[in-house]
Amino acid sequence: MLGYLNAPSPFVDGWYDTGDIVETDGEFLTVVGREKEILNVGGLKILPGEIERVALLHPCVLRAKAYGVANPITGQHIEVICEPGHDSTLDRREMMLHFRKHLQKQLCPHRVIFGEVAVSHRFKQK
Repeated sequence: MLGYLNAPSPFVDGWYDTGDIVETDGEFLTVVGREKEILNVGGLKILPGEIERVALLHPCVLRAKAYGVANPITGQHIEVICEPGHDSTLDRREMMLHFRKHLQKQLCPHRVIFGEVAVSHRFKQK
């Protein structure tokens, strides 16, 4: 496969470098996430999907989207957009307590925003 002129090769040790993070178990591979999606909070590497999974454990949350925001002290901090289900009375305090119950302190989001989580025509979060 030819790349752009003077560009670094996308191959590492004969493998195409996709930026995926994988776990191996014997001869089996499990794709855990993407390197570019990792949040770096004070040196801890966190997958946004893990925060989203915890948000979706709450019965009033329909969709969730976690992302990193630049922070001058820790590098990034976590913010989450939660889309409440129909006729729910979800509030920020309740969601923060929910995150503290299910996550370690350093993994808890600093901010919870309520709104619509955008979904593409392929039903993937934007």
